[in-house]
Amino acid sequence: MRGLGWALAALALALTAGCHSVPVTTSTAGLESAQGVADAAGLYWEAKGVPEIPHGERVTAAIVEFTVEYVTVKLQGVTKSQPVVFGTEYSTAGFVATTVGLGKETYTFSKELKTALPDVMYEEFVRQLTERGFDVLPQETVTAGKSYALFSKRKAGSTGAFQGLNVTGSDTGNPKRIEVYPAGVLSVLGYGRDVSINRAMRETARELGVDVVLRARFRLGAYGELASIERDSLMWVATADEVGELRSARSLVSPESAAEYKGFTLFSGQRYTVDADKYAAAIKEMFGSYVAMEVMQME
Repeated sequence: MRGLGWALAALALALTAGCHSVPVTTSTAGLESAQGVADAAGLYWEAKGVPEIPHGERVTAAIVEFTVEYVTVKLQGVTKSQPVVFGTEYSTAGFVATTVGLGKETYTFSKELKTALPDVMYEEFVRQLTERGFDVLPQETVTAGKSYALFSKRKAGSTGAFQGLNVTGSDTGNPKRIEVYPAGVLSVLGYGRDVSINRAMRETARELGVDVVLRARFRLGAYGELASIERDSLMWVATADEVGELRSARSLVSPESAAEYKGFTLFSGQRYTVDADKYAAAIKEMFGSYVAMEVMQME
């Protein structure tokens, strides 16, 4: 009865919270034109406490983190419209079901893809910033500063210790395992709104004399066989005095398959193997629009 009670409570919470919109492609979202990107920026990226950045001149910027979060395991709802809250796996029956793989999807990314794609995305990120008036310091200049030693750091490929307890869904499912990889010589920094990390970002702005310090995390995954740039990608924006953040509110998916379905296996659930070439091409195709909307929300 206790398990049934948890299940009913979780179901009621999910129904109360509602469902996310189904993710769409760049074309369907109207992001193939500059005007379409500008119109959708506020829908795809939410700004919270982002400090004012100088306008009318070149803006100097230091990037202290640029990482990619790969969602390798997720839960899926029973319909295409994913619930805002997942919780049935914490009932007795739900725990048993998800443990054996029901409702679970497992994605296999090659190590080469996981380490190479952040560099490609970083280059596009810097290009977008440069086009909008930012002068970005070289990574080596940032990591050589004394303030960079103030950041807490993690190993490439690390996962969150409590990620599996996450009940928050996105429009592509509920992430249960995420692996994080950095671009270039930058490191994976600590998780969460760590006060010490925010302090280190402000100190970096002072030490390097830049207008803004950025810390970006882009979440990648898959939606069935489609590649996805995912909701809950994050970027922290800091000046010498303030720190705010931008969080993505919607995902984009590729129009064509980028992963091959391998069948169902106990414990792993529905298994997919990501095609490295197709996946990288799909992400590159979508990322320009996705990051352009993000940069616009800083202005």
